[in-house]
Amino acid sequence: MSTRTKATKTATTKAMKAKPAAAASKIPAGALTIKEACAFFGVGHMTIFNWRRGTARKTQLPFHTVARGEREEVYFKPAELRAWAKKNSVTIAAK
Repeated sequence: MSTRTKATKTATTKAMKAKPAAAASKIPAGALTIKEACAFFGVGHMTIFNWRRGTARKTQLPFHTVARGEREEVYFKPAELRAWAKKNSVTIAAK
């Protein structure tokens, strides 16, 4: 590996490690990630994905996004999930 390649790789690695810390501060305290929302309802990630899109029988699951570089990170507010679950007759696994 050349010195230039090694320097570029090191700089890129440092930049990648710095991004999550900056993005994490934008997510509100108490917000749930997709994995936590799965545990909240006791369902899989694809069910959460489908609920976010909405269906003929269920309204769209409320979610929020935060820009994280080129991607967006999805999070959920527990109070909104409880209200959505009540409206759409979905049981909550975690209290």
